[in-house]
Amino acid sequence: LVGHAGDWPVIIVPGWTFLEPAFRDELVDYALRGGCLLLVGPGPAALFTSEAVPGAIRVATPEEVPAALKAACQHLLVEVVGAVNVDVSVRRHAGRLQVHLVNTAGSHDQPEAAVETVPPVGPLRIALRLAHKPAGIFAQPEGTELGMTWENGIARVTLPHLAIYTILEIR
Repeated sequence: LVGHAGDWPVIIVPGWTFLEPAFRDELVDYALRGGCLLLVGPGPAALFTSEAVPGAIRVATPEEVPAALKAACQHLLVEVVGAVNVDVSVRRHAGRLQVHLVNTAGSHDQPEAAVETVPPVGPLRIALRLAHKPAGIFAQPEGTELGMTWENGIARVTLPHLAIYTILEIR
């Protein structure tokens, strides 16, 4: 995020108790310029106590997080529906936007147990808020183009199943 905070409509700081000072200052500037900065819990809130930016920085207690996230969801870049156990990360590679999807289904919550199988999940309905209509969205590494619809700045695709890991490449 360093140097790119302004690229995102929402930044969520989850429970952290330390931020590099220059990055913390960048987040303050981001909020002052109208970005939505959501701090979850007392740790992040303590990092911004000296700021006099009423309304620019939103602090949510753990109990308030579901409501605060629902309000922030109107700005989300990616929404995945169809499974609760899919981790999503967004990055750029070779100038292209990529959405990495990781299936975390299975017995991952058992620290002593080895994960022997990861059941596939899907179909996954994925919505991406984009500035421009993409030429296509491809599941990688297979290179399969997914059928896409485009309406009001949102591209929608369906990924039939997610075994373990897939990258959506937006072209």
